[in-house]
Amino acid sequence: MKKIKSLILSTAIAGLLNTLPSLALAQNQSAASELEQAFKKPAAQAKPWVYWFWMNGNLSKEGITADLEAMSRVGIGGALIMEVNFRTPAGKYAYLSDEWRELFKFAMSEAKRLKLKIIKNNDAGWTGSGGPWVTPDKSMQQLTFSETVVEGGGKFDLSLPMPPHNLDHYQDIAVFAVPAKPALPTKQLEITTSGITYLGASLIDNNFAKAVTANDIKSKKHWILFDYKQPVEIQAMTIVPKIQSRGEVFGELLVSNDNKNFTKVKDFYIAHKSEREALTFAPVTARYFRINLRGQGLDPQPKEPKFNFWKVEDFPEVHLHISEIIFHNTPRLDSWDEKALFVYSNARAPEFGQKSKAAEFINLTQYLTQEGRLQVDLPAGHWNILRIGHTSSGQKNNPPPKAGEGLEISKLNPQKLKFHFDNLIGKLVKDVGPLAGDTLMGTHIDSWEVKFDNWDDILPSEFKQRTGYDMMPFLPATVGHIVKSEEITERFLWDLRRVMADVVADNYYGQMRTLAAEHGMQLSSEAYLYGPIDSLQAAGRTDIPMNEFWTTDDGYEKPGYSARQAASAAHTYGKKIVAAEAFTAVPFSASWSNHPYTLKGLGDRMFARGTNRLVFHRWAMQPWTDRWPGITFGPYGFNYERTLTWFEQSEAWLTYLSRSQALLQSGQFQADYAVFVGESAPYDIVSFHDKVKVKGYNYDYLNQEIIRQLQFKDGQLVLPTGMQYKLLVLQNNSVMTEQTINKLAELVKQGAVILGEKPQGSPTLINYPQSDVNVQNIANKLWANYQQGQAGSNAYGKGKVFWHTNINQVIQQLNLIPDVAFNQAGQNIEWLHRQTQDADLYFLSLFKQQAKGIAATFRISGRQPEFWDAYTGDIVKPAKWRANDNGTTTVFFDLEPSGSIFVVFPKNNHSIANAQGSQKPPVVSVQPQTGIKTIIKGTGDNTAVTAQVFESGSYQIELANAQQQTRLRTTISAEVPASININTPWQLSFPKQFAYKDQLPQTQTVKTLKSWPEFDNDKVKYFSGTGVYTTTFNLSSVPSTQKHLLDLGDVQVIAEVKVNGIELATLWKPPYRVDVSDVLKQGENQLEVRVTNLWINRMIGDAAYPDLFERTPMGGSQGFPDWLLKGEPVPETGRTTFSTYHPYQLDDPLQPSGLIGPVKLIPYIEQNLSLVKAIRF
Repeated sequence: MKKIKSLILSTAIAGLLNTLPSLALAQNQSAASELEQAFKKPAAQAKPWVYWFWMNGNLSKEGITADLEAMSRVGIGGALIMEVNFRTPAGKYAYLSDEWRELFKFAMSEAKRLKLKIIKNNDAGWTGSGGPWVTPDKSMQQLTFSETVVEGGGKFDLSLPMPPHNLDHYQDIAVFAVPAKPALPTKQLEITTSGITYLGASLIDNNFAKAVTANDIKSKKHWILFDYKQPVEIQAMTIVPKIQSRGEVFGELLVSNDNKNFTKVKDFYIAHKSEREALTFAPVTARYFRINLRGQGLDPQPKEPKFNFWKVEDFPEVHLHISEIIFHNTPRLDSWDEKALFVYSNARAPEFGQKSKAAEFINLTQYLTQEGRLQVDLPAGHWNILRIGHTSSGQKNNPPPKAGEGLEISKLNPQKLKFHFDNLIGKLVKDVGPLAGDTLMGTHIDSWEVKFDNWDDILPSEFKQRTGYDMMPFLPATVGHIVKSEEITERFLWDLRRVMADVVADNYYGQMRTLAAEHGMQLSSEAYLYGPIDSLQAAGRTDIPMNEFWTTDDGYEKPGYSARQAASAAHTYGKKIVAAEAFTAVPFSASWSNHPYTLKGLGDRMFARGTNRLVFHRWAMQPWTDRWPGITFGPYGFNYERTLTWFEQSEAWLTYLSRSQALLQSGQFQADYAVFVGESAPYDIVSFHDKVKVKGYNYDYLNQEIIRQLQFKDGQLVLPTGMQYKLLVLQNNSVMTEQTINKLAELVKQGAVILGEKPQGSPTLINYPQSDVNVQNIANKLWANYQQGQAGSNAYGKGKVFWHTNINQVIQQLNLIPDVAFNQAGQNIEWLHRQTQDADLYFLSLFKQQAKGIAATFRISGRQPEFWDAYTGDIVKPAKWRANDNGTTTVFFDLEPSGSIFVVFPKNNHSIANAQGSQKPPVVSVQPQTGIKTIIKGTGDNTAVTAQVFESGSYQIELANAQQQTRLRTTISAEVPASININTPWQLSFPKQFAYKDQLPQTQTVKTLKSWPEFDNDKVKYFSGTGVYTTTFNLSSVPSTQKHLLDLGDVQVIAEVKVNGIELATLWKPPYRVDVSDVLKQGENQLEVRVTNLWINRMIGDAAYPDLFERTPMGGSQGFPDWLLKGEPVPETGRTTFSTYHPYQLDDPLQPSGLIGPVKLIPYIEQNLSLVKAIRF
């Protein structure tokens, strides 16, 4: 008697291609639906896009056509054009010249022909909004000021020093007299340094153009010593950096009376690109004031550098250039530079209890002449004459071609933005005519990487309209002075930051969208990073919110930080597409080292976080059609151009992405709770992530604007977009405005459940101080019996408020079972749930590791699950799953390394099984079970459960019948032949490709498969491109009941398989396996495997020959050689590759390449289960 085989039943996650099971069971596919059609034939909007970088005027019609045809050929849906001046010498087409505009028109017409969509960045470079048409008065404006201490008691006619300013542009706003102490004695002040380049008294000359330089403070500690020659009292300090190289600076202020024994007063930190650092401290009296400085680099270092090109050129030592160091002997508001939006800082609330009163200011603006003279009577005493104005920030767009370089436009004034729009996008719209709003579908604002503007002439009116009070009496607070009291000053500055975020959202992002819409176009934007914005609100003003993620060596652990922000904005503001700048890379994780499988896990992870359109960073425009790999975007970005070795083979990967994105763009995101980020702005949404994640449940972030739109209906919090939440979690809510807490009270009274700490008052000056009383009164009702630090809850109306309790505990009290729960095997899976009219779909993603024996329990009942595999396009019904008594469904499966699957529950697919009906019972178990891995493939008709047997033996299979509450048991037996190793000799040929001449290898006879670098022949060892393996093998018979998989073993990196002249598949991820059952024949069979590797090996081999360029230490080109500028052919130097960036040396490690194997045929047998013979028990 045959032994009954042991196995665990699994599913068709990657079809029969990806695992080696003993037995597999499946049921048939579902009926066609709209969702299925979207999956099987993804629409154009589901395709990935690319950042199409036009590199500094290096353009050609031939290159444009070749690029766009290549995009269309492999399945790219569109391109985001940015022209940049980035490590590429200038070409002959100046930005926006007549010739350039003709090429742009040509690109649009070609894109139209090829049914591609184009978005054009709103300026030259990649960040901001600027150009040469922006004059200083229209540019981003920053507040600036000067201070002059005088002794009053008479009539004055003073020439006030003009505040520091840029570009000869300055305009006065106001002048105030502030009660002061006598000025610090600067005439005898002596300043010494530790080797710092020092220009006289430039640190105290009120001239920001001059600076002292602290060089190499990353490896050295520097100090600056101020000797006042006598004890003086100091209680604040302001440092104004001018330029700071890549890095951050840590410092400390110390004091002494003997220049020997120093006491630390305060530590400080100067962030990368910081505009200033403002410190306050308790008054301290001393003669000597010493500042110690040390630097720390910002650049990530690879744990195990793959190659030796991590050079100092890109990552220099940290240098700090300081324009001014100002000591103050009167009070200043702590960190006023951050609070008044001179520099970025995470959201902060006013501190309560700061009731100390400040001296009254005298507004002297009316006495200031146009020449800057102050003619006024001043009361007795010392007065600080504070002259406040505004100047251009001097910020330019970055990094533009020379002809596109200019100042950044104001982000606060909609008319100025229109002026900018009309000077670039408006002109291009006219150029392309009817293609605007069609092929040219939009414009773009990238991540905020420019300075702040904290002033515009319209700001006072905008402020008053939004707050109801006049900001001008509080203007001194914007430059650090305390107005009326610290608390009032804090509240005003909170209002200023909130208003600024609202104004930027409306007048920058919103206005850009409005201007685009006037031409039928859309706005995409990365509305985040270090701007004065409410990032959810700003993203909500766009049509296509975007995020970004970077590919680094540890990218799986540190993915894009903004995915949840962009996705939440899309869900709550009603946007369908959540795009992502995808796979941006630094040198050690780029440089042609990536391929689809290395990118898959990270891309899937971002899908699970809400992204549904990848925009590859990057595709550098290739002006030539005969040079490989050609122009690059310096050392940065994932190299995805038509000149890539595996570009044509990438179509299979893009098909996977398109199928995935088609599903992820369908329906609506499903969340159980919402997280309120508070009302302060700006804020860092990443800071909330770890605090609010709960396994098994998903969430959105809500901002002030959205939370006020919530309604309570049918037991849930509902938004106009259709989003629904069962719980609202408050973060960053120590203070709350009256409008918001009134909204919360309304919601809770109707039945909402809220978790959060009790707000202590209002953050704003609006209706102050009554606003505090009103907020506290409502808070006392909602948070009755609240004790800080202790968990508790309070019923209010029909709802309830919890505090100091973790989210999971509240969810348990709501009796809300997880949307998805995994056994231990699935603990590292990330997931996302969307719901359409047809189905509920779950996307499950694993990272680098694999997982066997996963049991996933979904909060779905009454429906049968299906597996939708975006890799193969297959839709199968798992045979092993169960319907649980608590309204959930458990499905069993495995996931391979970096595996993913869609689990779909069609709404017209009932899970109540019946042995006599059209839907057969789900398989519950196969006995006995000892852990042999299996897989499922859906075959047969609507009454069949099919077994696929990979190992000889007998199998006892148990099925559940939920309607009759019985079980069925049946047994099958099969004889399966052993695997067949294909050990016949191979012919390895290298067809003509790229620029190969003498370096193209001859055909090789390969008896034992091995990696190309292991060949003795250098031409094979250093080959990059496609090699073709051919062989024949014989089969004595091919029984009709027997099927086969072809397993290629190890492949580096992509394989295309052809059997008996029939193209079968492009395999871009392990296991490299394809079903060949339908193409095998008795007798001789022909097998062809085309394998493509990376550019790296040929670039290493080419390092033995004279270079075509003069190189920088990082491998960049210092300029184009004469032959290239003259349009002459590439010189014969022995090199095959031509690249403006070449980081590799001859001794760098070669990458495994080719068909490494072993190659074998794996037989299996299919049998339909005989339920007629099944035993009921």
